[in-house]
Amino acid sequence: MIAIILSAGKSSRLISNKNNTPKTFRKLNNKVIINFQINKCLDNNFKKIYINILLKNKKYLNLIEKPYLKYLKIFTEKKPLGTLGGVLKMSEYLYQKDVLIIYGDNITNCNYYKMMDQHIRCNSEFTLGYYLKKNPYYSGIIYTKKNKVVSFEEKKTKKNNEKFKVNAGIYIIKTKILKDIKKKKFFDFAKDLIPFLIKEKKKISLFKVNKIYTFDNQYLFNKNKKITI
Repeated sequence: MIAIILSAGKSSRLISNKNNTPKTFRKLNNKVIINFQINKCLDNNFKKIYINILLKNKKYLNLIEKPYLKYLKIFTEKKPLGTLGGVLKMSEYLYQKDVLIIYGDNITNCNYYKMMDQHIRCNSEFTLGYYLKKNPYYSGIIYTKKNKVVSFEEKKTKKNNEKFKVNAGIYIIKTKILKDIKKKKFFDFAKDLIPFLIKEKKKISLFKVNKIYTFDNQYLFNKNKKITI
């Protein structure tokens, strides 16, 4: 099975004059985040892993543990193409019907193998990993009715004690969809593709993630750097 780890973001909210290392190449508990992601994919039976990075960040590839290299295919971008744009660039190399896509700067206890199994059993066109969060800040919020995804709001803030379904940045998608939309001016999963799939009434499944750590800024990085997954 093929997994894609998205690692070509600017990391603009975390990079500083003191440390300009991209998020996915920073260390947590003495382990580089990208190595954690690769190892988790391999443990879940994803033996071919595609990673996109910015061209200027090629110097950080030496932080990837050598035993992992045989499983990897690296794609470079001169400038960020967006979460979806980066995957579309890889699409001609996606020879399987369904692929796993992971935001490289989130760490979760999600079982990718079980998620793929559910996706296939339900004959889903798109499976969206989510977690429950009170007062979500700057998050993608999923609204459902009778377990069906009916709308999606990206980068919203909600302030109340209700728990919202929040995008975990883990997707499984049929590669046919990627080929069908390649001519559209889509760049982002959350802003472009998910609303499009809802509008087109595509079969979207949800998969619950129980624990997730995010590292969008220095505060969250410091707060979550002692992870226990």
